[in-house]
Amino acid sequence: MVALALPAAAHGAAAGPALAVSSALLLQTPATAGRATDATPRPASEVTSQTLRATRAELTAALDRAERAASRASGRERERAQAEATAIRARLRDGDFRAGDRLSLALGGDTATREISIREGPQIELPYGIPPLVLTGVLRAELSDAVATHLRKYVREPDVRVRLLQRLSVSGAVGRPGVYWVQPDMPLAEVIMRAGGIGAGAKTDKVVVTRAGKEVIDRKTFARLSREGRTVEESNLQPGDEVRVPIGSQRNWGQIATYAFFGVSILTAALALIRSSYQ
Repeated sequence: MVALALPAAAHGAAAGPALAVSSALLLQTPATAGRATDATPRPASEVTSQTLRATRAELTAALDRAERAASRASGRERERAQAEATAIRARLRDGDFRAGDRLSLALGGDTATREISIREGPQIELPYGIPPLVLTGVLRAELSDAVATHLRKYVREPDVRVRLLQRLSVSGAVGRPGVYWVQPDMPLAEVIMRAGGIGAGAKTDKVVVTRAGKEVIDRKTFARLSREGRTVEESNLQPGDEVRVPIGSQRNWGQIATYAFFGVSILTAALALIRSSYQ
């Protein structure tokens, strides 16, 4: 068995534009976290988990629509459509991976994983003398097949599994503020526990998520998503997003209730995962 876990991007909103993701303009994307998909196409600057997973066929169709829109429009509308078409062509040509991204790799049924950085090329160096895999032109949606095809040259019937990791920041009243790579199926409440849990004086009813300094998930939505056991992906968190836990008074008489809230949220998410595994 070959198991791979790859970061969604090291170039999230907090660190700069994300990997040619402006190709999302003509793809349908979720309007807001935890809500139904809006039928209106999102602007190119909006990055969602859905657009990051776009297939080559979807991007090719979006390119065709952008080119047709550019041929019919004029002025600023034409410029926007032309810019969109250019971004899509670049993504189809260059792929989604860049040097500096990191992945967690397990081979041959190993329970332990090793962390590997994508090198210039871009390419990944594989263990056991397997030649490196060049990722130029490879989309996220194509990574599993690309790895499997490469390994079949050297390994008999490789079982390949790819899991994307997302780079998130957790700040404020938590045990270990910092940057974390998390799996998309991690419950939202568990992201805070990953950062050492809530600290003394934390205003857990005011936790928000920001993207490039702008609030994208307000406190009420965060609380609802946590209660429902929603995952990072279901909550539409993106690479570079920051989970902010405000610091309040040190006299926090609701501390026990706060710990219970996050405990129940994680338990709810765990039970949901167990139920899904039996379906």
